[in-house]
Amino acid sequence: MATKGKHLIIATGGTGGHFYPALAIALEHERQGGVVTLLVAGHNTARHLETARKAGLAAFACSAPRPPGGLLGRVAFPVQFLRACLGARRLIKRLRPDLVLGMGSFACVPVCLMAARARVPLFLHEGNAMVGRANLFLSRRARLLAASLPLVPGQKCRCPTRLTGMPLRPEILRVAAIPCDRAKTGESFGFTERKPVLLVFGGSLGAEFLNGVMTRVPALLGDHAGRLQVIHLTGADDNHALEQAYSQAGMQAFVRAYENHIQDCYSLADLVVCRAGGSTLAELAVFGKPAILVPFPAAANDHQTANAQVMAEAGAALHLPQKDATPEALAELIRSWLDCPDAWADYARNIRRFGHPRASAAIVEIFFTPEAVRRTDAPTAS
Repeated sequence: MATKGKHLIIATGGTGGHFYPALAIALEHERQGGVVTLLVAGHNTARHLETARKAGLAAFACSAPRPPGGLLGRVAFPVQFLRACLGARRLIKRLRPDLVLGMGSFACVPVCLMAARARVPLFLHEGNAMVGRANLFLSRRARLLAASLPLVPGQKCRCPTRLTGMPLRPEILRVAAIPCDRAKTGESFGFTERKPVLLVFGGSLGAEFLNGVMTRVPALLGDHAGRLQVIHLTGADDNHALEQAYSQAGMQAFVRAYENHIQDCYSLADLVVCRAGGSTLAELAVFGKPAILVPFPAAANDHQTANAQVMAEAGAALHLPQKDATPEALAELIRSWLDCPDAWADYARNIRRFGHPRASAAIVEIFFTPEAVRRTDAPTAS
C-alpha cells in the first residue's frame, strides 16, 4: 500500500469523543508511513494539543465559532465563522495536505470547508448511528463517510458511507485482547475475586443523573447488595453521598471521579450501566460486556437514543430510557442479572459483533483507494 509521505490533516473538536478517535487514526496513519497534522478546536484544546505532541504528532490549535445562540450570537456568528474560515484557509495553504479527515463536530467545519474549496479530498468520520449536522452539511463535499455504527436509514447524507467501526486507543485494544486476570486486576480496586463486578459511569456530561439514581439503588437491592462489587466513576469531586449509600448497604465499592485506566474497569466488569455514546459502545463491544444503556437525552439530535436503539434491536444491549431509569427499575434489573447471569450472556455475545479492533486501519486504508486521489483538473491547495 503506497502510504509513505501522504500528508493527512485531521480536523477535530476538543471533546474526548472526537479527539481520541482522531488520535488513534493519526497514530495508525503514521505507523503505515504517512504524515499527520492534527488541527484541534473547541473545548480542552490545550490539553489535547499536549497529548498529541507527547505522542510525537504535529498538532495546532485552530479557531472555531460556537453555533449561534441568542440574538447577539446570531449577529456575531457570520463574522466569527468567516474569520475561522480565513484562518483555516491559511493553514491549508501552509500545510499543503493530500487529504483531510473531519471528525464530525461543528468545530471542524471551517477546516473541512476550506479543504474542499481547495479541492483537497475530504473524508468524514461519524461516531454515532445518527449523522450529525456538521457531517450532513459537509457530506455534499466529501468523498466518503466512515461510520462507527450502522446508520439510521433515511438520513440525507450526500456522500457514500462505509462501516469501519470506532477507532479506539491502543491501550484499550491491548487489554481487550487478553483474558482478565481477575485476582490481579481486582486487587487494584480492593475487590475479592469471587463476587461479580458492576461498572457505572455517565461520561463527562451525563454522569449527574446516574449518580443521583445510584444513591438510592443500594438500599433497594436488599440481600442482593452483598453479592456484588461496584466501580462507580462519577465525574464529580464530591462523592460522599454515593460512598455512604454503598457502605450502608454493605457493598464493596470503588468510587472515584475518574479512572485513568478505564480499560481495567471494562476488563473486570460483569455488567455495565452507562450512557450510549459512540465511543462507549465501541469499548463495550471490544470487551464483550452486557450493558444497561441509559441514553443522555440532551445529546445533540438525541443521537444517544438512536445508538441505544441500534444496540437493542440487535439484541446487543438493554435500552432503558432516562424517563424509565428509576432507582426501582435499575435495582430490579441488577437483581435479575445477579439471579440469572446466563440470561444476560446473549447481550455480551451480540455486542461483540459491533466490535471493530481494526477500525483505525480500516479508515487509513480508505485514504489509499481511488476515492482519495486528487482530481487531475483540480487546483492545488497552495
